[in-house]
Amino acid sequence: MAMDFLVGTHERSVDDKGRLSLPVAFREKLGLTCFVSQLPGSKCVGIWTVDEFHSTIKRLRSFAESEEEGQNQLRQFAASAHEVKQDRSGRIMIPPQQREAAELGKEVLVCGAATRVEIWSQRNWEQIVSSSEQSKETWL
Repeated sequence: MAMDFLVGTHERSVDDKGRLSLPVAFREKLGLTCFVSQLPGSKCVGIWTVDEFHSTIKRLRSFAESEEEGQNQLRQFAASAHEVKQDRSGRIMIPPQQREAAELGKEVLVCGAATRVEIWSQRNWEQIVSSSEQSKETWL
């Protein structure tokens, strides 16, 4: 069965304990257990379903077999990954080192990125949007 894509942008708050309440639209699609990790090369935290996390690791391992850069990306991705479980309220814990690396404060944007969810600070998200708007290319 094909996966439902994760789409949309939601404003959320991270509480003092580092918990993020997932948007209802993402809770069931992500499943009770999911993985959070830094997204190499980006100032955001990614959230993957168990299956998508395994697929991502598999792709990185394949790339790592032939490229040193792939080995470095696999190391970074796997080292920052954490398995997390949603609580009864649909909250997950974002580890402090990930929040710091992604420059996440109390207010964040939770964005669907098709096969994963990304958590961005407002400032870093605006930089991504601004840089893509300046690009002359489009993939649509």
